[in-house]
Formats: sequence, structure tokens, C-alpha cells
Amino acid sequence: MPKEENLRETKQHGAAWFPFNIYPCTIPKDFPQVALHWQDSMELVFVKKGRGIVQAGLTSYTADCLMRPTPRYFDREAVAQEVNSTAASNK
Repeated sequence: MPKEENLRETKQHGAAWFPFNIYPCTIPKDFPQVALHWQDSMELVFVKKGRGIVQAGLTSYTADCLMRPTPRYFDREAVAQEVNSTAASNK
């Protein structure tokens, strides 16, 4: 396994004054997986369809699609309950 420092991501995302960027991709269509890496900044993963595994530190989490093609998606309370339920099942 590579040393921890070798896994550090050094790419700058966005501009120094606004370090934000969006990288739309489809896994496994575009590439089989995101390479193991870490960074000092926050990274958001948005799953549009299906599910995936996201690892933070030594803990793995299931990243589930929260966008369902139903009217419930627009119901804030239902979405909040679904998010809380998913978070609880990942513990």
C-alpha cells in the first residue's frame, strides 16, 4: 500500500480565492472508481443513480441516490427523514 503522503491530492480545485469545482462523471462508464486519495479540503459526492461506497478515514459509508423521480423529492420533510434514515443505517 502506498505511503499516506503519496495519496495526498495536490490538485487545486477552482481558483485560490474560491476553491470549488464540479467534476461530472459516471462510474463505471467514465472510469471504474475514484483513486484512493485524501485532501485537507472538503469533498462532496452526489449520487444521481444507484449507490456507491465512500470511505472517510478508516470508515466506509454507502452513498445512496436521494433523488427519486417522485413528488416526494419536493417534500422537504420526507427528504430530511430519508437522509436521517440513510445516515442511521450507515452507523
